[in-house]
Amino acid sequence: MDYQSWNYKSVDQNIRNKYLKAIDDSQIPTKAYDLTLSLPKGFVKDGTVDYTRYLQNAINAHPIAVMPPFPVLININGLQLPSNSVLYFKSKSLLQYRGQTTSVKDDILKIYDKMDVTVYNARINGNRKFSDRQAGQWNAGISIINSQNVQIINPQISNTWGDGIFIGSENGKFSENVRVNGGWIDSARRNGISITSAKNSVVNNILISNTNGHDPQCGIDVEPSWDKDVIENINIQNVYTYNNKLAGISVNMSPLGVDNINEQKKISLLISNHTDNGSQFGFLTSFDNVAKKYNAIGSVKIENSNWRLSKKPYWRNKTQSNIELRFQNVQINPSSAIDFKEMTNDKNIIFSN
Repeated sequence: MDYQSWNYKSVDQNIRNKYLKAIDDSQIPTKAYDLTLSLPKGFVKDGTVDYTRYLQNAINAHPIAVMPPFPVLININGLQLPSNSVLYFKSKSLLQYRGQTTSVKDDILKIYDKMDVTVYNARINGNRKFSDRQAGQWNAGISIINSQNVQIINPQISNTWGDGIFIGSENGKFSENVRVNGGWIDSARRNGISITSAKNSVVNNILISNTNGHDPQCGIDVEPSWDKDVIENINIQNVYTYNNKLAGISVNMSPLGVDNINEQKKISLLISNHTDNGSQFGFLTSFDNVAKKYNAIGSVKIENSNWRLSKKPYWRNKTQSNIELRFQNVQINPSSAIDFKEMTNDKNIIFSN
C-alpha cells in the first residue's frame, strides 16, 4: 500500500487527559504485597539493573501485588502473571524492557493460558529506541494469549517493538472475556492493539497514537492469524486514534478463508463512537481471500463514528464479501476519494442514519 509521508506528532494534553487517568496511589489496597520488599539489598531506582527474576518470584508467591514506585528493568523473559492475580502500578512505577526481541512470545507483561487476571495502571516502555539487535515484529507491551476473564485498566504503553497490547492465540485457540478499559498507547511499532482470536471482549475508552514502523501500523487491527482463529462478539467503543501511519482501525478477515464449508467462520464485530484524527485512513477493511472457496460470514457494524479528520476516511478491498458491513451515523469527509456509488452497489454494505 502506498503510504503517505509520516511524522510523529504529540497528542494534545486535553485529549490525553480524557483517556489516561492519573494514578491515585491511595486507592491501592493495603493487602497488596509491595514487590519492593523482594528486591536485593542495595537495589537501584533508576531502571538500570535487571530485577526480572526477583519480581517474577514475588509475583508467583503473592496473588495481589504492587510494583515498586520507580522504574525497573525487565529482560527478554518478561513478567508472567499467574491465574487469580491482581497487579497494581503506582504513579511512579515503570517496566522498562531491555534485551533482544527475536521470536514469538518475547513479550513484556505476559498473560498466557491464565484465568481471572487484572492489571491496574500498567506503565510500560518498550525497547524500540534502544540499540539492542531486534528481529521480526514481536514484543507486545501486554500479551494475552488463550486466557479468560482478563482486565487491563488504564494502561500507558509506549515504544514497543511489536504491539502495544496483543489479544488472541498462537495455536488456534482464543482469549475470552477480555476487557481493556481506558489508557493510552503511543508509538507502538506494529499495532496499538491487535485482536487475532477472541470472544466476548471489549476495548473501551482508549487513546492510540503514532503507531508506525512495521505493517499493519494501525491503531487497532482486528485480524486473525489463520483460519483456526475466531472473532466473535468483539466490541470496540469510545476509541480515539491519532496519527497512526496506516489506519485508525483495520478489520482484515482474509486469513479466515477455507476450502471446506464445514469450517467456515462467522464473525461479529461492533465499532461505536470511534474518532480518527490524522491517520492515513480512519477505517480499513479486507474481508476475502480469493484463493479460498469459502470466506468468513457474519457482520461488522460501525456506528456513531467520525473519520472527517483522517487523511482519507475509508479504504477497502473491493472484492465482493459475504460479511455484512453496516454504517450507521458515520461522519465521513465527502470530498475524499470514496466511490460511494460503487459501495452502495454492494448488497452487503448498508448505510443508515
